[in-house]
Amino acid sequence: MERLKFFLDQKYYYNIGRLKTLQYLMKGVVYGRNTTISNCTVGKCCRFGYDNLIYCSAIGDYTYTASNTKIYYAYVGSFCSISWNVSIGGFEHPVHRISTHGFSYQPLYSVVKKVPEVILNQYKKTFIGHDVWVGCNAYIKAGVKVGNGAVIGASAVVTKDVPSYAVVAGNPAQVLKYRFSEDIINVLDEMKWWDWPPDQMKRRISLFQKDIKNIGDLCDSG
Repeated sequence: MERLKFFLDQKYYYNIGRLKTLQYLMKGVVYGRNTTISNCTVGKCCRFGYDNLIYCSAIGDYTYTASNTKIYYAYVGSFCSISWNVSIGGFEHPVHRISTHGFSYQPLYSVVKKVPEVILNQYKKTFIGHDVWVGCNAYIKAGVKVGNGAVIGASAVVTKDVPSYAVVAGNPAQVLKYRFSEDIINVLDEMKWWDWPPDQMKRRISLFQKDIKNIGDLCDSG
């Protein structure tokens, strides 16, 4: 009750609404000031920093963001770590028209009354797998698919799909290495630990507290 009172007194609900705030609190979701979450589904125990804009997206369990991150039309898996000033998805301007400006398709400029259907159909879904780490100032282009366990380096510009457990960096982003060998990656993808219930996580926590160098390291006493 004290936690709820704190959130409502601080007007954390301002950009989300009281009802949604209550629903999120019941799921253990926390978000900072000036964060807007609109037309989204949000998993349990998520954390959003301040000045975030999360729009028309699905966010998996335990995922967190730092400040000033924007996510549009994306599916983000569970246990993702997203740093500050990250941009994921979003609309791309029509470069093959006379003008790239939005006056021809956005009603706010009082030229058209509604967004044309052809524009609505151009929104591309971006897919971020489970346990993905996105470094600060990274940009992930709309329509890109990032595999499970990938690492996106700071200030990377991701314009193409990223394989599972790849480490990428640069502009445009390139694969530098893989976190694990192919056989370990295959086991992790089959294991799907991100879907484990909390009690199984607790029983097997030792698995997450050591470096993985070979297949044998994936065994524990749980």
